[in-house]
Amino acid sequence: MSLLNLLYLEESRADAVITAVRRWCADNRCEIGSPAGNQALSLAVRLAKCADGGSPDLLGALAREMASVAPSARTGPVMVVEDEALIALDLEWQLEKSGYETASFSTCSEARQWLARNTPTFAVLDVLLKDGPCIELAEALVAQDIPFIVSSALQHEDLPAPFQNGVSVPKPCEPAQLSAAFQRCTRGQLQIHGA
Repeated sequence: MSLLNLLYLEESRADAVITAVRRWCADNRCEIGSPAGNQALSLAVRLAKCADGGSPDLLGALAREMASVAPSARTGPVMVVEDEALIALDLEWQLEKSGYETASFSTCSEARQWLARNTPTFAVLDVLLKDGPCIELAEALVAQDIPFIVSSALQHEDLPAPFQNGVSVPKPCEPAQLSAAFQRCTRGQLQIHGA
């Protein structure tokens, strides 16, 4: 819809919008077609339409608006660590429906290798995978101050120590509970027990 709205702007304003969004995306290390990039484009079009004459500091206004609507400074994908294919697909679908990109792994070792080179917005972890418990991965997330959701049939108090720093959701989880957990993680509330 934002791309269509560009057609209704005068050429100089459309060029300013495109320039501002490209710069904002480069500064925030995201793609223009990502959920954050699409949101930035929508906001930039709205800001350009609201500007009365003159040429506003569109990039500055865009950065301020994006900071106010996106409280999390992290712009990476959500790391999904789940070895049951159907559950992993359901998690990915719910995350993508909520506007997040995903990076999924079925083993702890794959997830740890990816985490060594990337910073996710937050993570969704199963406690026990085919290659063992994800204790080291949970410890790494805590050490890097990356919020995470623990998807487990275990009660929160029965989880191994590092997992108690995450937001617990039952497995399987209702979409509304999972959505609430996503929001808690993007607000950086690590010390939440239960969803």
